[in-house]
Amino acid sequence: MTNQRVTGPRLRMLIVGAGRRVQNNFLPVLRFLNAQFKVVGIFSRSPSKLQGVADRWGVPAVHSLSRVDMQGVDIVAISVPTSQNAVVLRALLPHAARLRVVIDTPIANNRTELRAVRQLLVQFAGVTVTEDYMNFPSFALVREAVTQGFIGRPVALTLNNTGYLYHGLALIRSFVNFRPVVRSWRHAVGGLTTIVGFQFSGGFQACVVGPYRSHTAGGMTLEGSVGIITEFPIDIKKASGKHPAYLLSLLYTNGLLTGCGIEGDNRCLKIEPPELVAMQGMPFEDKSELNLLRGCGLATVLRSLTEQDELNATYGAKNALYDSFISGLAQQGRLPIDPLTWIGGDAMMLVHALSCLRG
Repeated sequence: MTNQRVTGPRLRMLIVGAGRRVQNNFLPVLRFLNAQFKVVGIFSRSPSKLQGVADRWGVPAVHSLSRVDMQGVDIVAISVPTSQNAVVLRALLPHAARLRVVIDTPIANNRTELRAVRQLLVQFAGVTVTEDYMNFPSFALVREAVTQGFIGRPVALTLNNTGYLYHGLALIRSFVNFRPVVRSWRHAVGGLTTIVGFQFSGGFQACVVGPYRSHTAGGMTLEGSVGIITEFPIDIKKASGKHPAYLLSLLYTNGLLTGCGIEGDNRCLKIEPPELVAMQGMPFEDKSELNLLRGCGLATVLRSLTEQDELNATYGAKNALYDSFISGLAQQGRLPIDPLTWIGGDAMMLVHALSCLRG
């Protein structure tokens, strides 16, 4: 299971799945990335849904994977329920040595699914995981600000009502080169609010304040050794005069979401992904800010197939599975400390072992 880049002419992609994720993210993004990718077909187990989606986007409907000429496919994008990932991968197995798969998170939700997909994924020419959240343009901009020394060394990250489980942990770990969690803790505050905390080697800490709210105001605050970046103006006021403070915000032009920026202490950064405006003129249902940013994240992941991208090349299936299972354990308060980090391992070694024993 590798993460080498695919280079050369326009890549031919087969999509497996025709649900909301495909309709609201994959197809709009792939239309924008038309110069790099050609959608050669879309398959779904639901024929009535399949034909409508295929007609709307002008792509061939595929009614049976067994009838697809896989010699005409370079990449298969899989966006189905986790219980079906192994089923799809097995169907593709005769062509695994030359096929690359692009697969949604979470890849597996339980140990049985984990055991099945691990045995299959390693047989494919390459695996790219669509962890869109950590690839949101706003978070990419924060990482760039850190690289440019805006706030010094990252010390603590807080996610307020945002960062759902594995997505949140992926984002958190993107600031420490995907190091494993050394310990975690969970506190309940009343009957609604929870705080899940993570600690990493080197002193970096993070917490996720719940509940997760997908369509209401939430945000992040990243504290560094010499400054902060935050989505909350009140934090700027609190930090004023103490150390450099930068506000992370979305940018709009004529009412359209066009990008995001970081500004403060006489410094600024801005990013305006071209796909962001382009997608807002396409025929799909969910034009919410969250979903548009999700599309930008997916575009970044797909571009990593043809462009140098250390973040997504590093992430891969191993880290995606780690975030899925470890975030679940932490949310349940079942990972107070991970002693395997003392010997260069992590708790997933035990999860993998249990999946083999009980799968």
